Amino acid sequence: MTASSLENDLGVAILTKNESAVKSLICNGVDVNRTDSVGSLPLHYAAYVGDTTMMLMLIDSGADLNAQDMLGLTPLHRAIAALRYDVAELLINKGCDTTLQCKIHQTPLHICAIHNVPNVATLLLRNRYIMLDSADSRGCTALHHAAYHGHVEIAELLLKAGINMAATDKLGRTAMHSMACGGNLGMLAVLREAGASIAVCDFHGRTVAHYAAMASQTEMLEALLRIDKNFLDARDNDGYTPLHYAVQNGQNVKTIDLLVQSGCDVAAAACDGTTPLHVAASLAESAKPIEYLINCKGIDLNAKNADGMTPLHLASEWTKVSRVDTLIQGATNWKSKGVARTLYASEKCYYFKNHIRLD
Repeated sequence: MTASSLENDLGVAILTKNESAVKSLICNGVDVNRTDSVGSLPLHYAAYVGDTTMMLMLIDSGADLNAQDMLGLTPLHRAIAALRYDVAELLINKGCDTTLQCKIHQTPLHICAIHNVPNVATLLLRNRYIMLDSADSRGCTALHHAAYHGHVEIAELLLKAGINMAATDKLGRTAMHSMACGGNLGMLAVLREAGASIAVCDFHGRTVAHYAAMASQTEMLEALLRIDKNFLDARDNDGYTPLHYAVQNGQNVKTIDLLVQSGCDVAAAACDGTTPLHVAASLAESAKPIEYLINCKGIDLNAKNADGMTPLHLASEWTKVSRVDTLIQGATNWKSKGVARTLYASEKCYYFKNHIRLD
């Protein structure tokens, strides 16, 4: 919200915190429930700027406490997102509906969890909050959001209130999965102490270790491996291990190194034969993983997936120039294995045809 919109003088007066102008306009009969082009009421603006005096002026003049803008946000949503505790407390004490959801189904409690506003969360939870386990449009509860962002105090409040720790989002992920992505070790301790299970898989069979590897959360992954060594080569429904996911991210070689040094299977083949090196050759966000993997003991530079493709095939097909060079430098027998002829026969391998000589 900015003061650039001149939809109405009252909105401008509120955004510029001109209390005398607000009072004058109200006395002159301005409509305090008039919406602007995005559906916001003056009370939304007052909640955003955090002025309780103007809030009281508007409320006493009949402003709708539960008005929702085009995003479905109420003044309470706005106040919490702007970290305006005094305004949020005022709205709650005045009797606003604390259960209303915005267009993406987030309640004020979700907003507290996302923006780390434990004092308002305490106000919401002081009586039995009927929306405690409410899920947003992605199926996430407030605990999912608190766990991802590492907002430990909020998580503790939610757990004390009895939130469902095992609730899953639309992909089957629990708060433990969110925590693994966020990487907060304190959150790991809080969830485990509360009794949340660490042996959980999403609908695709991915463990918390898969998610930590995917997000390059090295310290989190190390902590998870200390808890359960079986995470090291855990397979999802497609047969992918944490190393496959760590390689695909590719920005943090430390995560890959942790898995390798911990003894993971560097040549693990998924159900379709895809190895971590295949992933590094085609999907990794940088060339760092392939540069690391080719020097690992037990790596097979000529491993074929279910389509008969080697990592070199994939690197060339995806025009990953530096990776083609790296693979060729790392392999002394790529010609004798027939890889070159196959690449020449593929119309997709433009780089290989134009830059690599067979003789």
